[in-house]
Amino acid sequence: MQSPRRRGASRAAEPIPRRPRLVLRRNSDGYLHAAARFSGFLKPFVLIVSIAMSTIDDILIDKVYSPLSGWLEHRLGVSRWRASIECLNGSLAFYVAAVALEIAGKGPYDGIFMTMLRALVWLLVMDAVRRVAYRQAASSVGPRTARVREWIFRLVLVAVLPLSLYYAQGWHNLCYSASLMLLICHLYLKASDPPPPQPKGRLAFGGA
Repeated sequence: MQSPRRRGASRAAEPIPRRPRLVLRRNSDGYLHAAARFSGFLKPFVLIVSIAMSTIDDILIDKVYSPLSGWLEHRLGVSRWRASIECLNGSLAFYVAAVALEIAGKGPYDGIFMTMLRALVWLLVMDAVRRVAYRQAASSVGPRTARVREWIFRLVLVAVLPLSLYYAQGWHNLCYSASLMLLICHLYLKASDPPPPQPKGRLAFGGA
């Protein structure tokens, strides 16, 4: 029969069970991989969700924003970084207009402190986003960095946009939704890969 001291030592030597962890990450190629330590029936669900998220993000980049950035660059002479920064400026303009309209619609006894504090925090966040965009524009691997490291922010904002449009009541809410839409354009234009210009065809005249 074991002594109480030995029984306590054997219990202390037993490994402590770890909590299940979910790790979602992209590899160097830009594809999303999921590593989950769950029970067996949750692993397929986690993999399906991760594949769906990666597919939506890749479709938006490859099928929507990359052709758009190519059209802007080859037809209008506007690079993707210039278009991305202008979208960010437009997002800030709509946000400031939304805050102004929201404050103007409040009554004389309604507080505006929380609205002003929220606007200040958001403007500070947007200033950090602007600095990151300028740093990525100056780097040769800026688009790859934006595509790999900012995918979760893009997907969260894309998921929030329909809710913002659905619950938009009043001009200030519409301005908030427009600001969110332009912010999404800013993030996706940074991560886009504009296609090369298409050669223009020439009319061929047959001559003898």
